[in-house]
Amino acid sequence: MDFIIYSIIIGLIFLFTIITSLAGIGAAFIIIPLLLAFGYPIALASIMGLIFNFINTLTASFRHSKQKAINYRISIPIIATSLIGAPVGALLVNYIDNSLLKFIFAIVLMLIGANILRKTLTTKVDTETIEQQKRINLIVSIILGFIMGFVSGLLGIGGGSIILPIFLFYGFAPKKAAGTTSFIVLFSTLIGFISKLLINEYEIDYTLFIGGVIVSIIGAIIGSYAMHFKFKQSTIKMIISILLIGAGVKMAIGYF
Repeated sequence: MDFIIYSIIIGLIFLFTIITSLAGIGAAFIIIPLLLAFGYPIALASIMGLIFNFINTLTASFRHSKQKAINYRISIPIIATSLIGAPVGALLVNYIDNSLLKFIFAIVLMLIGANILRKTLTTKVDTETIEQQKRINLIVSIILGFIMGFVSGLLGIGGGSIILPIFLFYGFAPKKAAGTTSFIVLFSTLIGFISKLLINEYEIDYTLFIGGVIVSIIGAIIGSYAMHFKFKQSTIKMIISILLIGAGVKMAIGYF
Protein backbone atom coordinates (compact mmCIF):
# COMPACT_ATOMS: atom_id res chain seq x y z
CA MET A 1 0.00 0.00 0.00
CA ASP A 2 1.50 3.33 -1.05
CA PHE A 3 1.98 6.54 0.90
CA ILE A 4 -1.03 8.31 -0.60
CA ILE A 5 -3.45 5.52 0.44
CA TYR A 6 -2.01 5.42 3.95
CA SER A 7 -2.34 9.20 4.17
CA ILE A 8 -6.01 9.06 3.12
CA ILE A 9 -6.86 6.30 5.62
CA ILE A 10 -5.01 7.93 8.52
CA GLY A 11 -6.48 11.34 7.64
CA LEU A 12 -10.01 9.90 7.71
CA ILE A 13 -9.32 8.15 11.04
CA PHE A 14 -8.20 11.52 12.41
CA LEU A 15 -11.40 13.21 11.19
CA PHE A 16 -13.69 10.46 12.48
CA THR A 17 -11.94 10.45 15.86
CA ILE A 18 -12.51 14.18 16.31
CA ILE A 19 -16.18 13.91 15.39
CA THR A 20 -16.97 10.85 17.52
CA SER A 21 -15.02 12.24 20.49
CA LEU A 22 -17.60 15.02 20.61
CA ALA A 23 -20.26 12.41 21.38
CA GLY A 24 -18.16 9.96 23.38
CA ILE A 25 -19.26 6.91 21.42
CA GLY A 26 -15.91 5.84 19.94
CA ALA A 27 -14.97 5.69 16.26
CA ALA A 28 -14.80 1.92 15.71
CA PHE A 29 -18.21 1.73 14.03
CA ILE A 30 -16.87 4.05 11.30
CA ILE A 31 -13.21 2.99 11.21
CA ILE A 32 -13.90 -0.73 10.68
CA PRO A 33 -16.03 -0.17 7.51
CA LEU A 34 -13.37 2.31 6.33
CA LEU A 35 -10.61 -0.30 6.59
CA LEU A 36 -12.81 -2.90 4.90
CA ALA A 37 -13.37 -0.48 2.01
CA PHE A 38 -9.60 -0.24 1.53
CA GLY A 39 -9.22 -4.02 1.35
CA TYR A 40 -8.29 -4.99 4.90
CA PRO A 41 -9.66 -8.39 5.99
CA ILE A 42 -12.51 -8.27 8.52
CA ALA A 43 -10.46 -9.83 11.34
CA LEU A 44 -7.63 -7.29 11.00
CA ALA A 45 -10.05 -4.39 10.47
CA SER A 46 -11.89 -5.32 13.68
CA ILE A 47 -8.77 -5.56 15.85
CA MET A 48 -7.32 -2.33 14.44
CA GLY A 49 -10.65 -0.58 14.92
CA LEU A 50 -10.71 -1.69 18.56
CA ILE A 51 -7.13 -0.49 19.10
CA PHE A 52 -7.91 2.97 17.76
CA ASN A 53 -11.20 3.01 19.65
CA PHE A 54 -9.41 2.22 22.91
CA ILE A 55 -6.79 4.94 22.35
CA ASN A 56 -9.52 7.40 21.40
CA THR A 57 -11.74 6.78 24.44
CA LEU A 58 -8.77 6.53 26.84
CA THR A 59 -7.47 9.93 25.75
CA ALA A 60 -10.91 11.51 25.76
CA SER A 61 -11.71 10.07 29.20
CA PHE A 62 -8.76 11.94 30.72
CA ARG A 63 -10.20 15.21 29.44
CA HIS A 64 -13.73 14.31 30.56
CA SER A 65 -12.41 13.34 34.00
CA LYS A 66 -10.66 16.72 34.42
CA GLN A 67 -13.90 18.48 33.51
CA LYS A 68 -15.86 16.27 35.96
CA ALA A 69 -17.97 14.98 33.07
CA ILE A 70 -17.93 11.30 34.12
CA ASN A 71 -20.51 9.84 36.48
CA TYR A 72 -18.52 7.04 38.12
CA ARG A 73 -21.39 5.96 40.38
CA ILE A 74 -23.41 4.95 37.36
CA SER A 75 -20.49 3.84 35.17
CA ILE A 76 -19.01 1.16 37.44
CA PRO A 77 -22.08 -1.11 37.77
CA ILE A 78 -22.79 -0.72 34.04
CA ILE A 79 -19.22 -1.77 33.20
CA ALA A 80 -19.37 -4.69 35.66
CA THR A 81 -22.65 -6.16 34.42
CA SER A 82 -21.78 -5.59 30.76
CA LEU A 83 -19.01 -8.15 31.32
CA ILE A 84 -21.73 -10.68 32.09
CA GLY A 85 -24.05 -9.66 29.27
CA ALA A 86 -21.39 -9.73 26.52
CA PRO A 87 -20.57 -13.47 26.66
CA VAL A 88 -24.29 -14.31 26.97
CA GLY A 89 -24.99 -12.38 23.78
CA ALA A 90 -21.99 -13.97 22.06
CA LEU A 91 -23.21 -17.45 22.99
CA LEU A 92 -26.67 -16.78 21.54
CA VAL A 93 -25.40 -15.28 18.29
CA ASN A 94 -25.73 -18.62 16.47
CA TYR A 95 -29.35 -19.10 17.57
CA ILE A 96 -30.83 -15.71 16.67
CA ASP A 97 -31.14 -14.05 13.26
CA ASN A 98 -28.25 -11.63 13.71
CA SER A 99 -28.83 -9.65 10.51
CA LEU A 100 -32.50 -9.03 11.36
CA LEU A 101 -31.58 -7.86 14.86
CA LYS A 102 -29.02 -5.46 13.41
CA PHE A 103 -31.65 -4.09 11.04
CA ILE A 104 -34.15 -3.57 13.87
CA PHE A 105 -31.47 -1.93 15.99
CA ALA A 106 -30.52 0.30 13.04
CA ILE A 107 -34.12 1.51 12.79
CA VAL A 108 -34.19 2.19 16.54
CA LEU A 109 -30.95 4.19 16.32
CA MET A 110 -32.31 6.30 13.47
CA LEU A 111 -35.57 6.97 15.33
CA ILE A 112 -33.71 7.95 18.51
CA GLY A 113 -31.33 10.19 16.56
CA ALA A 114 -34.21 11.81 14.68
CA ASN A 115 -36.12 12.41 17.93
CA ILE A 116 -33.08 14.04 19.61
CA LEU A 117 -32.54 16.21 16.52
CA ARG A 118 -36.22 17.21 16.44
CA LYS A 119 -36.20 18.23 20.10
CA THR A 120 -32.96 20.15 19.64
CA LEU A 121 -34.25 22.08 16.64
CA THR A 122 -37.57 22.90 18.31
CA THR A 123 -36.02 24.08 21.59
CA LYS A 124 -35.60 27.85 21.40
CA VAL A 125 -33.59 28.40 24.60
CA ASP A 126 -30.20 26.72 24.87
CA THR A 127 -29.85 26.01 28.58
CA GLU A 128 -27.78 23.44 30.45
CA THR A 129 -29.87 20.31 30.85
CA ILE A 130 -30.57 19.52 34.49
CA GLU A 131 -28.51 16.41 35.11
CA GLN A 132 -30.41 13.26 35.98
CA GLN A 133 -33.93 14.62 35.88
CA LYS A 134 -34.88 10.95 36.23
CA ARG A 135 -32.51 9.33 38.68
CA ILE A 136 -30.76 6.14 37.58
CA ASN A 137 -30.47 3.88 40.61
CA LEU A 138 -28.22 0.85 41.10
CA ILE A 139 -30.78 -1.65 39.81
CA VAL A 140 -31.35 0.35 36.62
CA SER A 141 -27.57 0.65 36.13
CA ILE A 142 -27.16 -3.12 36.48
CA ILE A 143 -29.94 -3.78 33.96
CA LEU A 144 -28.55 -1.21 31.52
CA GLY A 145 -25.08 -2.73 31.78
CA PHE A 146 -26.32 -6.24 31.09
CA ILE A 147 -28.41 -5.07 28.12
CA MET A 148 -25.47 -3.09 26.69
CA GLY A 149 -23.12 -6.05 27.04
CA PHE A 150 -25.69 -8.51 25.69
CA VAL A 151 -26.51 -6.45 22.60
CA SER A 152 -22.82 -5.69 21.99
CA GLY A 153 -21.92 -9.37 22.21
CA LEU A 154 -24.88 -10.36 20.05
CA LEU A 155 -24.52 -7.74 17.32
CA GLY A 156 -20.78 -7.13 17.47
CA ILE A 157 -21.16 -3.37 17.86
CA GLY A 158 -19.79 -0.89 20.36
CA GLY A 159 -21.86 -0.11 23.43
CA GLY A 160 -21.73 3.67 23.04
CA SER A 161 -24.62 3.91 20.60
CA ILE A 162 -26.72 1.83 23.00
CA ILE A 163 -26.05 3.61 26.28
CA LEU A 164 -25.74 7.23 25.11
CA PRO A 165 -29.39 7.68 24.03
CA ILE A 166 -30.51 6.17 27.35
CA PHE A 167 -28.47 8.71 29.29
CA LEU A 168 -30.03 11.52 27.26
CA PHE A 169 -33.50 10.08 27.88
CA TYR A 170 -32.79 10.12 31.62
CA GLY A 171 -32.02 13.82 31.45
CA PHE A 172 -28.23 13.85 31.46
CA ALA A 173 -26.62 17.03 30.19
CA PRO A 174 -25.15 16.15 26.76
CA LYS A 175 -21.57 16.74 27.90
CA LYS A 176 -21.99 14.53 30.98
CA ALA A 177 -23.75 11.87 28.84
CA ALA A 178 -20.88 11.88 26.32
CA GLY A 179 -18.18 11.82 29.00
CA THR A 180 -19.77 8.95 30.94
CA THR A 181 -20.40 7.00 27.74
CA SER A 182 -16.78 7.45 26.65
CA PHE A 183 -15.55 6.07 29.98
CA ILE A 184 -17.82 3.00 29.71
CA VAL A 185 -16.86 2.35 26.07
CA LEU A 186 -13.19 2.49 27.11
CA PHE A 187 -13.61 -0.71 29.12
CA SER A 188 -15.94 -2.52 26.70
CA THR A 189 -13.45 -1.83 23.91
CA LEU A 190 -10.52 -3.08 25.99
CA ILE A 191 -12.35 -6.32 26.79
CA GLY A 192 -13.24 -6.87 23.14
CA PHE A 193 -9.66 -6.18 22.09
CA ILE A 194 -8.17 -8.61 24.63
CA SER A 195 -10.71 -11.31 23.72
CA LYS A 196 -9.87 -11.10 20.02
CA LEU A 197 -6.14 -11.01 20.75
CA LEU A 198 -6.33 -14.18 22.85
CA ILE A 199 -8.38 -16.10 20.29
CA ASN A 200 -6.61 -15.19 17.03
CA GLU A 201 -3.21 -14.20 15.69
CA TYR A 202 -2.96 -11.04 13.59
CA GLU A 203 -0.42 -9.71 11.13
CA ILE A 204 -0.53 -6.08 12.23
CA ASP A 205 0.01 -3.36 9.64
CA TYR A 206 2.48 -1.33 11.70
CA THR A 207 2.45 1.69 9.41
CA LEU A 208 -1.29 1.99 9.86
CA PHE A 209 -1.00 1.09 13.55
CA ILE A 210 1.53 3.81 14.39
CA GLY A 211 -0.18 6.47 12.27
CA GLY A 212 -3.63 5.51 13.55
CA VAL A 213 -2.57 5.62 17.21
CA ILE A 214 -0.99 9.06 16.80
CA VAL A 215 -4.00 10.63 15.07
CA SER A 216 -6.41 8.89 17.47
CA ILE A 217 -4.68 10.57 20.41
CA ILE A 218 -4.58 13.98 18.72
CA GLY A 219 -8.13 13.66 17.40
CA ALA A 220 -9.49 12.65 20.81
CA ILE A 221 -7.76 15.61 22.47
CA ILE A 222 -9.17 18.04 19.91
CA GLY A 223 -12.67 16.52 19.96
CA SER A 224 -12.99 16.33 23.75
CA TYR A 225 -11.54 19.85 24.15
CA ALA A 226 -13.98 21.24 21.60
CA MET A 227 -16.88 19.52 23.33
CA HIS A 228 -16.18 21.16 26.68
CA PHE A 229 -15.01 24.59 25.57
CA LYS A 230 -16.25 25.35 22.06
CA PHE A 231 -19.74 23.91 21.60
CA LYS A 232 -23.09 24.63 23.18
CA GLN A 233 -25.27 21.85 24.60
CA SER A 234 -27.63 22.11 21.62
CA THR A 235 -24.73 21.68 19.19
CA ILE A 236 -23.53 18.58 21.04
CA LYS A 237 -27.04 17.15 20.85
CA MET A 238 -27.16 17.78 17.10
CA ILE A 239 -23.80 16.05 16.60
CA ILE A 240 -24.94 13.08 18.70
CA SER A 241 -28.21 12.79 16.77
CA ILE A 242 -26.45 12.91 13.39
CA LEU A 243 -23.96 10.24 14.48
CA LEU A 244 -26.76 7.97 15.70
CA ILE A 245 -28.70 8.42 12.46
CA GLY A 246 -25.51 7.77 10.46
CA ALA A 247 -24.74 4.61 12.43
CA GLY A 248 -28.29 3.42 11.92
CA VAL A 249 -28.17 4.07 8.17
CA LYS A 250 -24.87 2.22 7.88
CA MET A 251 -26.25 -0.81 9.70
CA ALA A 252 -29.49 -0.77 7.70
CA ILE A 253 -27.63 -0.62 4.38
CA GLY A 254 -25.58 -3.63 5.45
CA TYR A 255 -28.79 -5.62 5.89
CA PHE A 256 -29.67 -5.52 2.19
